[in-house]
Amino acid sequence: YELKRYTESIDCYNRAIEIDPESSKANFNKGLCLFALNRLTEAIESYNKAIQINPNNSEANFYKGLALST
Repeated sequence: YELKRYTESIDCYNRAIEIDPESSKANFNKGLCLFALNRLTEAIESYNKAIQINPNNSEANFYKGLALST
């Protein structure tokens, strides 16, 4: 993600989610990559999943709000 290789990062996060579907962090980070690619509907889905797993994930709530307002 930090190298701005978003598509590759999404593939990695998808693998992480396959291994641990209950990873709020992997779902959130996938959302960040999707957001960076302007794939907002998919980003919101990832943020929602992260929030469903961990309702206290304030970053996911924040970025979901950004995506909804974009």
